Amino acid sequence: MGLLELLHAERERVRKKTSEAITGYEKAIKLFQEAGFVSFQALSSEIAAGFHYKIGNFSLGNHYIRLAINFYSEWGASAKVIDLKNRFAKRLNPTFYHETTQKKLNNPNTSLDQEVVLKTYNVLSEEIVLDNLLKKLIQIAIETAGATRAIYFHLHNKNLTVYLTGQSGETEIIVENFPEIDETQYPVSYLNYVFRTHRIISTRELDSSLIKDFTDPYIKEKNLNL
Repeated sequence: MGLLELLHAERERVRKKTSEAITGYEKAIKLFQEAGFVSFQALSSEIAAGFHYKIGNFSLGNHYIRLAINFYSEWGASAKVIDLKNRFAKRLNPTFYHETTQKKLNNPNTSLDQEVVLKTYNVLSEEIVLDNLLKKLIQIAIETAGATRAIYFHLHNKNLTVYLTGQSGETEIIVENFPEIDETQYPVSYLNYVFRTHRIISTRELDSSLIKDFTDPYIKEKNLNL
């Protein structure tokens, strides 16, 4: 979910919706924190810093670049820590600059994590065409989650529209704009719950009677026993 929130923030940035982009970056960082993805906390913080510097909000830019350095340090990405310290030396407090230490994590997924982070960063750095950006990020989200399918909804005038779908095929991930899908292809009850409460649903909550609706066409069609 953090990647999708980061995707949303970038979408709003491209559309020049400053407040929505700022909120999106903050939500992405929080979601990655809750999920324990330090690497993506670092990435989101670095991207947020760049955004704030670009719009002239140097105080928040400095705040987020410090967060990024701390997260990269915790992750064990020493080369990235050195790079950011050198690039932003004039903006960093000397005490902070010298006291930041590398905390190497004993994480067997570090190399995979790094590959996904770098791929995401490259996409966000290079792509300026909104539809292309969204397509590439939804592909990364599917790959990272090990999912077979993802749907990106667009909220407009309090109405949700299916904007993109991504489907994992035999050789590639196929992304389609404004696909024609009906309510048997996604769980409307879960979506409505998130829309109503503004909460992210974890897999542990899917069977909750407060969320699960057995009249939901998707649940009935798939005969889900979660």
